[in-house]
Amino acid sequence: GVIGILLVQFLPRLLESVFNSPPYTPLGLFFLFAVLGYLSRDFLRTMFYVEVRPGRSLIFSLVYATVMLGALLSFSLLHQLSAAAAMVAVGVAGILSFLLFSFYFRKILTAPWAFRKTFDQTWIYSKWALAGVLASWLQNYTYVYLSGLSGGLSDIAEISAARLALMPMLLVIAGWRMYIRPIMSRVNLEHGIHAVFRIVRSGTLGLFALIVTYTGLLAVIFPWLAPRLLPPSYHGIGPYIPLWGLIAIISVFNTNFSTAFQSLRLFRWLTYIGSVATLVSVSLAVLFVQSFGTIGFLASLACSNIVMGILSALTMARLRNQADPSAGDKKGTLR
Repeated sequence: GVIGILLVQFLPRLLESVFNSPPYTPLGLFFLFAVLGYLSRDFLRTMFYVEVRPGRSLIFSLVYATVMLGALLSFSLLHQLSAAAAMVAVGVAGILSFLLFSFYFRKILTAPWAFRKTFDQTWIYSKWALAGVLASWLQNYTYVYLSGLSGGLSDIAEISAARLALMPMLLVIAGWRMYIRPIMSRVNLEHGIHAVFRIVRSGTLGLFALIVTYTGLLAVIFPWLAPRLLPPSYHGIGPYIPLWGLIAIISVFNTNFSTAFQSLRLFRWLTYIGSVATLVSVSLAVLFVQSFGTIGFLASLACSNIVMGILSALTMARLRNQADPSAGDKKGTLR
């Protein structure tokens, strides 16, 4: 919210200077409205997953999607569909969905506030989580920030279109992460770290098989599918699909590892690993794009994800070696 307020003034100027877009002052206010709507939506979705009620989260998400698509359709019919309209749609959908479902968490919303105590308890971990999220964001979207190296946004549009083709699998990974995080935390408390390792192994194998199957089928049928679904300018994105599939496969490992680290409250390790991966991503992007063109962005992203996976696996192996199963309940504890 604070960032949104700051960007009310600076976002239009930023877009004007970076992308040469015409100045549009209200865009900052629309962005702030979208941020508030997104936070409203994410709060309830997180609460449903914390209570391990993914079915109810699905219903909530369907309502959110219906409201947002309805708003976008309304703007389209009025011939007012734009980036600003999309921000308004996100804000309306998030806030309205929140109001419709907030009665599920009335006790939480009306509970007495103990901000200072709660903040002091969570800041021990959230300061590292904040830094880790920023590092991951830079790593995953280096190709957008450095788009000028490859000639501009048209090349990035092709990369993003290919990513859209893999989006069903990326959403499966994101949904799995939200679902399994509270379960891993509970399992760690009740059964110890070795049980968390078993979940990581099982989840990785299942998602790995799913993504390999999907990517293989998509690569085979894409030459037939592209002329029927995409405009001609996007018919050449086929070579990007296997690379995005590789990135999705590696992301499965990294997602399960990072979720396990979060459940074990090892946010500092996540930040260290993510920072190294970000440096690799940015450095290789500059090098690979100059040598291989636009596809170098995805190659650098794949390499940085591989580095992140290797570091995560080594750290997890170290934790496994440090965990001593107790005699009675076979739980593992870290020295």
